[in-house]
Order: sequence, then structure tokens, then C-alpha cells
Amino acid sequence: MLKKLIFLFIIFGFGVFNFSHPVFSQENPQENKNVVLPQGQTVNADYFAAGDSVTLSGTVNGDAYLAGGNILVDGLINGDLLEAGGNVNINGEIKNDLRVVGGQVTLSGVIGGNVTVVGGSINLTNTAKINGSLVVTGGSAMVFSPIGKGINGACGQMTLGSSVGGDVFVAVSQLTLSSQANLSGKLTYLSQNEAQIDQGAKVAGEVVHQSPPSSQKNVPNQKALAGIGFSLKLIDLLSSLVVGLLLLHFFPVFSQTTLKQLPRQPWKVLGIGFLVLLITPIIIFILLITLIGVPLALILLALFLFAIYLAKIFIAIFLGQKLLQTLHRESKLGWSLFLGLIIWGIISFVPLLGWLLLMIGLWFGVGMVILSVKELYSLLRGKNLL
Repeated sequence: MLKKLIFLFIIFGFGVFNFSHPVFSQENPQENKNVVLPQGQTVNADYFAAGDSVTLSGTVNGDAYLAGGNILVDGLINGDLLEAGGNVNINGEIKNDLRVVGGQVTLSGVIGGNVTVVGGSINLTNTAKINGSLVVTGGSAMVFSPIGKGINGACGQMTLGSSVGGDVFVAVSQLTLSSQANLSGKLTYLSQNEAQIDQGAKVAGEVVHQSPPSSQKNVPNQKALAGIGFSLKLIDLLSSLVVGLLLLHFFPVFSQTTLKQLPRQPWKVLGIGFLVLLITPIIIFILLITLIGVPLALILLALFLFAIYLAKIFIAIFLGQKLLQTLHRESKLGWSLFLGLIIWGIISFVPLLGWLLLMIGLWFGVGMVILSVKELYSLLRGKNLL
């Protein structure tokens, strides 16, 4: 469970863990742009790295957690590898499982366990080898590496051109089996289009083509509900953008103070945000049932909801800043807010995992707001302004 949470944090922040390993220098973030574990160097523990460019050519006798714009792994990992990046290349050997999220993912190495990959463009070359199973989700997937067990996936386009030691179940727009495809089990594909299967392709089991379920009665209602949901999210994005811009303009000191909290003390921010979101509703409920505390409960409820709203805005700015820094663009707060809100909106469309990521984001955001208010309050009290 801890590994999964760490991986979610890496995906969400692209730098939240810059404090977790000696290769990082929190005092000088410029040193974190290019992180390298050179060939011949061994880490006898779990390894964390995040930066614009991350290269792992050495040996890790534990699990590795990587995040960055460009990631190259051509070393040896004697545990699991979990990574998130823009351009990801894996040429080395991972003894256990691989989990990767990336824009472009290329796998040419040897994986001892299972592989889970999410990406825009995914290429598993014929020099790669996966001893376990494959779970793949992306825009396009080229699978030319032998798979020891089965495949489950959902892609726009998928090409299979290797041996698969188990069943294959995929939901695709277009499926292609090249002449090198050799499936030991059953092939089931969910698609509106017939699969293109070359004459040399071999499927030992049954080939089942399932059409996507559709109900003409429900289509208008589904479209209407989808349209309403999208409109509400668009209105929420625009209103958050307006409120955020006003906040940045009229309260610049508070905004800057809040944004400094997460890089400065991430674990403290996370812990305070988690506790506030957990304990505050309980306090409000207790105040309400006492009757005497109803006015205080209503005030606390308003402040609680206001903190959550501000949390989304500031965590959106933080996400936008990280994205612009990864793209080597100037990190202006207005653009950071706009891009961050778009990222937030996209995440909200992802079932289950998306809501978990949003909750983690709120923990960070609420913690940022609480610590910023505390800091400014202490400053004003020290100057006898309160």
C-alpha cells in the first residue's frame, strides 16, 4: 500500500520527493534538474529521484521511484520500478514489477515480473522481455516483446507482434496482429472494428470479437447527462480561474507565502492537510449537536469550505508551475493557474484513481493554506497589528 501511495505522490507532484534522497539539494533546486545514478554506483536501499532529466545507469538493491521530463533506465534494479515522466526509456533489467506512466514510453529491457504501463505512445520493442503479465492503457501501443503471461489493455490502436503466454483481452478502436504474433491462449477484443490478423499470426485459443454495448433508449439521456457534467466542470474551471486571478492580484503576499509551503516542508503540509480534513467535520458535528455551539459550527463550516476551495486553487498553481518548469517555460502564476486547473479537471474524469489523486491534492492544498495563515498571523501579531 505504501508503494502505491508513494507512486501516486510522484505522479501528482513531479518533485514532492526532492527531499527524500541525498542526491537532492533542497537549498539549491537548480541541482535537481539533471539527476544521475552513474554506472558502477550501487544504492543498497530504495531509490528516489525527480528532475527535468533522470538517468539510472547504476544498481539499486531495492525499489526505484523516478519522476521527470526525460527518464532513462539502463541499469539494474533488484526490486520494483515505479516511474512517471514525459519521455521514458527503459533499457535495463528490473527483477520484479514495472509500473510506468508517461507521454512516450519505450521498453527495451528485461522485466522479471509484471508490467503496468499508461501512456500516449507505448512501444515494447522486440529486444525487451516481460516474464509476467502486461496491463497496458494508452493512445497507441506496439507490443513486439514476448509476454510470459497474458495481456489486458485498453488502447486506441494496438499492434501485437510477439509471443504471449496466456489469454489476451483488450478494448481497442483498431487491433492488428502481425505475422510474428503467437498467442498461446484465447483472444478477446472489444471493438467496433474487425481485427486485422495477418496470415502468419497464430492464436491457439478462440478468437472472440465483442461489440461495445449500446442502448438506443439510453443514448439521448447519456449524452444529455454527459453534456451537463461537462458544462458544470467548465463553469467550475472558469469560476476557479477568475477567483484565483483575483486572489493573486489582490493578495500577492498571501499567495506567495502559501506557494512556498509545499517545497519547504512537504511532509508537514501533507500531515496537517490530512488531519484538518479528517478532524474538522467531526468538530463541526459535535458543535452542532450541543446546540449552543451551532453558531460556531456554522462559522467553522464556512471557513472549512473556504479552505478547501483555496486549496484547489493553490495546488493547481503548484501543478502548473511544475509542468511549465518541466517544459522549460517561464512559470508565470496566471498561466500556472490555468494549466493546473486543466490538469485538475482531467484528473477528475478518471474513475477511482482520479478521485484518490484529487483527495491527495486537497491534503497538500489545505496544509499549504493552514500553514500560510498561521505564518501570516504570527507575523502580524509580532508587529502588533492584530
